[in-house]
Amino acid sequence: MKQSRLMLNEEYKMSYLEHQLLESSTQQYRDEREVSIVNLLQRRASEYPNRVAFTFLENGTSPTSLTYRQLDEKAKAIAAYLQAQLNVGERVLLVYPQSLDAIAAFFGCLYAGVVAIPAPGLLRLRLKRTLPRLEAIAADAGASLVLTTASLVANRDNNSFTFTARSIVRPLNGKPSLFLHYSLTTADIDRSIPHLAQLPWAATDKIPDCLASQWQEPDIDGNTLAYLQYTSGSTSTPKGVMLDGNNLMGHLAELQQAGVYDANSITVTWMPLSKS
Repeated sequence: MKQSRLMLNEEYKMSYLEHQLLESSTQQYRDEREVSIVNLLQRRASEYPNRVAFTFLENGTSPTSLTYRQLDEKAKAIAAYLQAQLNVGERVLLVYPQSLDAIAAFFGCLYAGVVAIPAPGLLRLRLKRTLPRLEAIAADAGASLVLTTASLVANRDNNSFTFTARSIVRPLNGKPSLFLHYSLTTADIDRSIPHLAQLPWAATDKIPDCLASQWQEPDIDGNTLAYLQYTSGSTSTPKGVMLDGNNLMGHLAELQQAGVYDANSITVTWMPLSKS
């Protein structure tokens, strides 16, 4: 009789432990699902501030890097700039060459809760192809703003664009603040891309990092639309795919699992930031 009670108690203990393990793993799964890419980068910036997050090799040489702390700070500064002018959910076109500036701008959009739309950079030799595509994407997505580099708006890339700078005043956390916008002024281009011509452009590499202190975390979750990925438009008008925060984190989790990555892994990629 005593032996039966002992066996019964051991069976109960095992089932209880199994139940606790199940609850623990379920909670861990819930926690992982609740972590956003914004939370993740902030955590990395806090835990590993000086660890390199991204390195860019232009033409395979001359590496430039961003640490987690630098990327977090730049993303917050860009986000604060966006939050002073846009509402959560508004769409922002990203017109960049392959660069760290493009990565910082993408994270800045996520930090602000606005929808990023990665697009190809404007190269002089490919304007006849890229301009109509950019116009179609901007019009279809209902973009409110274009983010780019100071090099493009200053025409240092010899890209046939002429921009006019304009100062505007917008409230930043309740205080009037001065912001700089650019607008297209070349008449021939304006007629062919009416939507792009009406949009304000901003150079994110000129946004001061000190704006990071003005950033406010937006009210978003995993179901919030994060970005739009458009097709190349080589055979028809570009079509966009909507991806939310859960889609993004799920994709990253699948990449981590497929590549068996850990905290010390380094990934080398030559994939473009958008289809061109």
